[in-house]
Amino acid sequence: MNKLFLFLLLPIFLSCNSSGLNKEFIADRYEIDSRIIQNKKNISSFDKFLLNYGILRHRDYYNYEIEGKTFEEILQLSKELMDNGIATEEVFNKNGEVDFLMLETEIEGSGVVRKKPGSKKMIKAMKFTCKYANTSDEDIVVLNTTFQMKGPFKKFITAASYDINCLIKAGGFLKVDFILEARNIQQNLQFNKKVETPYLYLDEIMANSEMLHSGHSVITDLEFYEECYFDGKRLTPYKVFDFYSDFDPEKQIVKDANGKAIKIDYGKAHFEVEENNEAVDFIPSRLQ
Repeated sequence: MNKLFLFLLLPIFLSCNSSGLNKEFIADRYEIDSRIIQNKKNISSFDKFLLNYGILRHRDYYNYEIEGKTFEEILQLSKELMDNGIATEEVFNKNGEVDFLMLETEIEGSGVVRKKPGSKKMIKAMKFTCKYANTSDEDIVVLNTTFQMKGPFKKFITAASYDINCLIKAGGFLKVDFILEARNIQQNLQFNKKVETPYLYLDEIMANSEMLHSGHSVITDLEFYEECYFDGKRLTPYKVFDFYSDFDPEKQIVKDANGKAIKIDYGKAHFEVEENNEAVDFIPSRLQ
């Protein structure tokens, strides 16, 4: 009797301890399947993120397939894309580059900021830092800088431009702290999304991304400018890239004779100043 009872319990035990990754991915069912996978304790948090990101980022122009694959196969594919990147080329129209200004950027984490100074409304944001080095033999003024966010799979997510308006002496340095609102990242990731994904894993996306400088406005007329000290304040962008208004797949995706996407042209690498931005206080989150 005891053996029969254990035999009947075996399928339930195996089901509870199975990762469920051998199940075939079906787009219309993923909203339910993802919640089941999310609750599996024998799948690491990073693997859950990678699996979901591989499905979230699936687009025809990225030239990788998930249809007909099991979740395990999609996870392995996502690991390969994490290491090697998506093959589709991305290009930008270079502008605002100077070879004597060296920049080093670092994403520091995610957190929340006040919508406006003094406001009670809080918004989620990513914070990053940039260190400027003026390697020339004359003083310069950095008016503004544009950064590109390259996410997991080494592909473009967004761009953001910031007013700087700071003098950097010859051979000198400047450290500036920035924020990028998470809403812009989230909206861009959802553009042309093919599958409903109840989880986004924004913190993990930010932690596995990099901010690359893509252009500056620099002058040598030093009148009215001086060295800057931001006293812990972080700068907000005056322009962010919006896939819904700044990108047209029909015009900006280059395809070969067989209709396969080989290049994506995102337009300008640097955006000129449109309006002044404001410095804000940053409140760190758990990834800080």
